[in-house]
This record gives sequence, C-alpha cells and structure tokens, in this order.
Amino acid sequence: MTILPLAHILLSAVAPLLSPRDSGTVVRPVQPPTTVASIVADTTTSILSPIPTIAPVVDAGATSALETALATPAAPSPVPAVVAPAAAAAPALAAGGWTFMPGMVRMPAWVAGAKTGLLRAGRADSVVVEKGEHRMTLFAGGEALGVYQVAIGKTEGKKERIGDLKTPEGLYHIDAKNPNSRFHLALHVSYPNADDLARARQLGVATGGDIMIHGLPNGQGKAGATHRNYDWTNGCVAVTDQEIEEIFGAVPVGTPVRIKP
Repeated sequence: MTILPLAHILLSAVAPLLSPRDSGTVVRPVQPPTTVASIVADTTTSILSPIPTIAPVVDAGATSALETALATPAAPSPVPAVVAPAAAAAPALAAGGWTFMPGMVRMPAWVAGAKTGLLRAGRADSVVVEKGEHRMTLFAGGEALGVYQVAIGKTEGKKERIGDLKTPEGLYHIDAKNPNSRFHLALHVSYPNADDLARARQLGVATGGDIMIHGLPNGQGKAGATHRNYDWTNGCVAVTDQEIEEIFGAVPVGTPVRIKP
C-alpha cells in the first residue's frame, strides 16, 4: 500500500495525542428501542423494523474527559451545550517525542475494485462494522446504503478494559452525535453494553468508554485515505473527513451498530 510521506508524517505526529482516550468512567449503556429485534450475523441483512429517532444521551463526565484528552493548543474547537467545559489543553509534543508506528495494515481484498462511500441517498437503519475486513456498512431496508474502509484500534481483539486500545465487539447503538468534536465530526457508540459490564465486573476492571465513529483529527484532514494504512485509534472506528460527513448525515441517533471480529 503506498503511503503519502507528508500526510503520514502529519498524522503520525498527532494521532497518538488526539486519538480518543478511555475516560475511566463506566458509561451505563442505554438500551436500544424495543422495536429493534437484532442485527443478525449475516452482514447482508439489516434491522427488522424501523428505528425511531431518540434524544441523544450524553454522560457529561465521560464527555468532559474525552474533550479534555483530545484538546490541543493548535486547533481549539467550540464545545456543544450538552458537554461539560473542557479543562486546559494538552501540552504540545516535546521535540523528538511521540512516534506513531503501530504497523502496516494489509489492504483487504474486498477493496480492490469496490465502490466505497455513500452508494445512494437515504437514512440508515443499521450499521455493521467488520473489524477483520476493516469494513463498515450502512444498511437501509436490507440493502447497502454505504460502504467504508476504516481504521480501528491499535491492538487486536475484543475490548475488555480501559486503556487496552481495542475496538469493542457486540451490539450497540448510536446514542449521541457531536458536530464539534476534536475530530472532524463524531458519532458516539453506546459502549459498554450489559455484556461488557458483566465481563468487566468478573475481571475486576473498568470498562472505559468514549468509543466513537469519527473523522480525522482537526487540521489533519489532508491525510485523507492514507490514514487507513495503519490502525491508529485507541478503540474507535475512523474514516476520512469526507466520509464522516456522509455518515453523520445518514445515520440518526438510535441506529443499531453491530461490531464484529
């Protein structure tokens, strides 16, 4: 896979600092609407009944911690009214400091010749993320509405605890949307769910939180598709700025999200 040197360097310098960090707050899951049966394992099928739009549910403590972690002196951004004010911005990187080299991600076979992005206008009624394929598909009425190649957490496997840098696996839903994120737009995923909480209690660990579908760090949009050369997030699902603009408009709050291995 060809890497654009300049874009890679720009992203490499800021991605570890700006990637969402676990807040340490246990975010209590909000159950999806009762009209949702489930998203079946087959990614070609979708939700069985329409999803009503519900009001965003935001844990102020967790959101505040997220905004604090993502703050940068060079690219401040307004905070929506529902989010607690962020603390002081994180210090700039020291000279010769952070190096971003988590390893190259092999190009998934499905990408060759595939049409990605929003395939047609519409409103998604479910989202499926396939971590192994680095693919996210928006569905509407059982048909693909959009297909995206994504970057995920730096560490392989199913998220179990705060700070493990893994992307969760399971059934969630979009419980809030943030147009003023430190990344270029963000959709908050309702991790942890009941299964995640039960597993964390059994292990005696904190679940962490602040899992999102988001664009690139503010000011780094020029990196574009080259960001997908690496899995660089702390557990989130990342796309390009253009792609998150499509997704932000097509995926309403309340949409079920199935994250698969």
